[in-house]
Amino acid sequence: MTEEQNPYANVNVQVLKRRECAAVQKCATIPHVGSYTVGQHAHAALELLLLLNPKPNAALIKGVHFLGSPDRWFGELTPFAKDTPVLATARAPVEAEAHKLLQQAWKLKPDDQRWLLAVDGLAYYLWLGDQLAFGNRHVLPAFNDQKARLAKLDMPEQCKLLFSAYQWGRTGA
Repeated sequence: MTEEQNPYANVNVQVLKRRECAAVQKCATIPHVGSYTVGQHAHAALELLLLLNPKPNAALIKGVHFLGSPDRWFGELTPFAKDTPVLATARAPVEAEAHKLLQQAWKLKPDDQRWLLAVDGLAYYLWLGDQLAFGNRHVLPAFNDQKARLAKLDMPEQCKLLFSAYQWGRTGA
């Protein structure tokens, strides 16, 4: 069926690509309990954003929602790899191209970028803490590394408060 015969052909392709993005596994280099996908991570980060930021703009919501989408094409990079200058430099144009393929275009203001980095980092930190709560000692180096990263990160005040006061536990039944 041609695109003229099916006006939703491009939408179908975009749906397939975005579902593939969400299914990419995260933390492949760390043994962990259960699954951890880009989609799960983006959802956790978006929940934090909506809880901590009373009025996020559409560009920021999209930026957080599509966290990790480019990983569909080149896999997830570890925080160490992202901090390696050569890889960080090479990664930027690849991510930009992936966002074009996904028809994801938005521009974040500096404050929005702070929010995105904060909720992204906090979502990962909370997942690592959950893994520790499950008894997974393999994540301890990553947990300590992420904790140190967040302590240095220029985060919005609401994120700093959550980071400093969060206590792991269950809410009840």
